[in-house]
Amino acid sequence: MYTIKVRTKDVATNEMIIEATAGQTLLEVLLKNNIDVPHECGGMCYCSTCHIWIKSGSEFILEKSKREIDFLYKAIGGTNESRLACQCLLVKGGKLISIEIPSKRKNS
Repeated sequence: MYTIKVRTKDVATNEMIIEATAGQTLLEVLLKNNIDVPHECGGMCYCSTCHIWIKSGSEFILEKSKREIDFLYKAIGGTNESRLACQCLLVKGGKLISIEIPSKRKNS
């Protein structure tokens, strides 16, 4: 079972704690917990609207694919911590992941 700390600048509550299990993507987990994350392509890695930053725990997430890397170039505020939530598949063995959801986004 994962514990995921979610920080966002778009809502009054600055940090939320949610739980997840391996085999889910962060986008699925966030949406299931009523955390609004844009996902114009429906989570198919055809846009950059679900851009997030992984602050810690990236070793518990499937590595970036070439396709994801290509789409991350379109994201506003991209850093080494940038990921697309739809591509962040949780792998077995994790415990804690900390993410931040940017407030400004670029459409696909």
